Amino acid sequence: MSSTSSRFDDFTARENRAPGHMLVDGEYVAREVRDPDEQSPAGGISSSVNDVAKWLTMLLADGQFEGRTVVEASALQPALSPQVVSRAPATPDSRGGFYGYGFNVGTLASGRTSVGHAGAFALGAATAFTAVPSADVAIVTLTNAAPIGVPDTLNAEFVDLVQFGEIREDWAGLYEKAYSAYADPKGSLVGQEPPTDPAPAKPLDRYTGIYDNPYFGPARIDQRDGSLALTIGPVGQTYPLTHWDGDVFTFEVTGENAPDGTISTATFTPDAVTFEYWNSDGMGTFTRQGAS
Repeated sequence: MSSTSSRFDDFTARENRAPGHMLVDGEYVAREVRDPDEQSPAGGISSSVNDVAKWLTMLLADGQFEGRTVVEASALQPALSPQVVSRAPATPDSRGGFYGYGFNVGTLASGRTSVGHAGAFALGAATAFTAVPSADVAIVTLTNAAPIGVPDTLNAEFVDLVQFGEIREDWAGLYEKAYSAYADPKGSLVGQEPPTDPAPAKPLDRYTGIYDNPYFGPARIDQRDGSLALTIGPVGQTYPLTHWDGDVFTFEVTGENAPDGTISTATFTPDAVTFEYWNSDGMGTFTRQGAS
């Protein structure tokens, strides 16, 4: 597997590589660069179809490849076996879904076991592999574009052909619906016009300072050219703040979890600021240093 790595530097060093394309106004654009090193075990591996096909060959052969043992079958089996329920059955006569160690494990309509996984990143990757061990067959589909369900559809159609010799479901329609909201911008103010007569903000120096959060770390609010700016994160990412209404400001976010057009509010109180983008789990309030 000479074209496979879990390091972003290895990917960028390859002359033959496919950059990610994100959806911007309905068009695929290679605009943002996603460095996934921090999440490498879960979603940072770069590879080729040829390499993944070799890996799937090993998987179907219980850890063997070209006459040698890559993984002991006894070590591989737990990964391919149900460990937790990932999708409970909706009715007594329906099938549930399970998760092994890095693998989705389920039962197909034909009664055969399937293992697989999909990957979807808004900055430009959509991938899927599916293996049917009892049929000794597997498929992998890799794309370098924001997800709309293409790899999932191709794999599901292929597995239908393996089981029944025909495609029995409208997989394209089902996956299109499943992914339809994936590229939608996030934020409570998306699509709203700014107030025509907003309440004035306080003097800007009332908002500046260092704000702490036990999960995200510190955030700094500065004045820059007559406006506020937020600086946050290990690389010091800066976001200009735009006044919205009273003590509420906004800033634009673009990234893996923030599709193009995402807007976050920054709502100030005398001793704190809450950033909507980081508050989905109620952990987005930062307290001003020195506040009692």
